[in-house]
Amino acid sequence: MVLMHTLKTLCGEGLTQKLGVLHVNYRLRMEEADLDEEFVTQQCAASDVTLKVLRVDPTEHPPGLKGVQEWARDLRYRWFASQVEAGDLIALAHHADDLAETILMRIARGAHLGQIWGMEELKEGIWRPFLQLSRATIEQEAERQKIPHRCDSSNDKLNYSRNRVRHIILPELEAMYPGVRRSLLDLAADARAFVRYSEGTQIEGGVLNAVQLANLSPAVARQKVAAFLSGQREGRQLARRSLNLLLLALRQEQDMTLDLSTRDRAVVKAGTLRIERSEERSSARWQQYRRVLVDSTVRSWLPRSATFERLDLLEEQTWLVDNEKTRSRSADNSC
Repeated sequence: MVLMHTLKTLCGEGLTQKLGVLHVNYRLRMEEADLDEEFVTQQCAASDVTLKVLRVDPTEHPPGLKGVQEWARDLRYRWFASQVEAGDLIALAHHADDLAETILMRIARGAHLGQIWGMEELKEGIWRPFLQLSRATIEQEAERQKIPHRCDSSNDKLNYSRNRVRHIILPELEAMYPGVRRSLLDLAADARAFVRYSEGTQIEGGVLNAVQLANLSPAVARQKVAAFLSGQREGRQLARRSLNLLLLALRQEQDMTLDLSTRDRAVVKAGTLRIERSEERSSARWQQYRRVLVDSTVRSWLPRSATFERLDLLEEQTWLVDNEKTRSRSADNSC
């Protein structure tokens, strides 16, 4: 709500764009999600702001091999993109604490330099005006202006990796090393500058070969491989370990295949790297989650005109896996 009120104030001070709000109700939290939608509807009506709502039936739009949170984010971004016209901006309320969490999680998962910086203030029509502000600063402003809000209960559940980082790991690090969030942001900014410098010219065509990586340091060669893959497909970049395997196969001219998603795979043969696409595979993990939804009689609707493609992702930790690990730890602790 702070973002909406801030932008409405800017519109009143001469900002030329018209303001509207987009809200997605995934029905994953059932009644609580419906109350969130009702709250947003009331606030937009009170502020005379146009509102569009998308209600989703998760059983009809499965996430494939993705975790549920990643699936929801990808679906949300695709719908946002379908609602804007040329020259429009999609404003999101990500703040500096969100960015610090992302950076720390990516480092812990073995990210390479090109992956560490997670979000930009302005990129491809996405605007994050609060990205340099801390969560505490935004909350203080909300209290000062008496801006109402609702809390998402899932943000407090420790079976999500990000919530464990947010509520346990980062506070502990901050107590030991005051200013650690700013240190993470500064480190990631340096990494981003190095990546932009090292990438140089883009690799042309659909094939990368070992000759193009000759005489490059491992860090720069790894970034070249990452840049090539990003230019050939959508979705997240690979982690450092996977890039190292591809780089080693390229330089030693060994044959290798690596699944990138449910339909894409990287193929190394005779010192060349290319992307091959095949029919998308179904996910046993999603089928399990779908049965839970059906058994729980979760129902909602999605406009027939709305269609979404499943994006590509190589993600090791999913919502269901995290839940299984949490239950396993709880069982161990009870013994």
